[in-house]
Amino acid sequence: MTGVSAHDPSGSAAVPDIWAPTPAPIDGRPVDASTPVAVDDAAAARHRSGPSDFGSYFAPLDDDDAWDPPRRTTDDPGHGLAVASIVFGIFFAPLGLVLGLVAARRSSRAGYSRRLGLTGVVVAAVVIVAVVAYGVVALDYLARLSATCAQLGAGEYVDPSGRTVTCG
Repeated sequence: MTGVSAHDPSGSAAVPDIWAPTPAPIDGRPVDASTPVAVDDAAAARHRSGPSDFGSYFAPLDDDDAWDPPRRTTDDPGHGLAVASIVFGIFFAPLGLVLGLVAARRSSRAGYSRRLGLTGVVVAAVVIVAVVAYGVVALDYLARLSATCAQLGAGEYVDPSGRTVTCG
């Protein structure tokens, strides 16, 4: 017999375990698998898993092996919208502004910080201001170019900055 069977819950009777590996040679002498092997009860108890012991087969359960406590199930209801408001604030600012306001309101009503939602509002507002400023500068340039081309007529001209301008 090579060990105690996993099917014997008491561990008192030695039942042959057909799935046990062949014993390794000791001191270079081959071991006969048909001869009974003495099983230390304390060693067998350490390797058996009882219903109250959730350790692995090789090591018993320690206090360090315990699982971390579960996370809270109630999350901030505005967190997802706040992240979406930051993303949309960069690529499509009006929608990011609206999502940020809604996220800030949902978070504050649930008792959470509305900082992330307000970050989305600020990002969207900065992008809107930058786009409007760029639009004003571009329209001003096009108005000046149009007025200059109306005075000069059709053709190619070089402006004072050295750029070639084609009117026509």
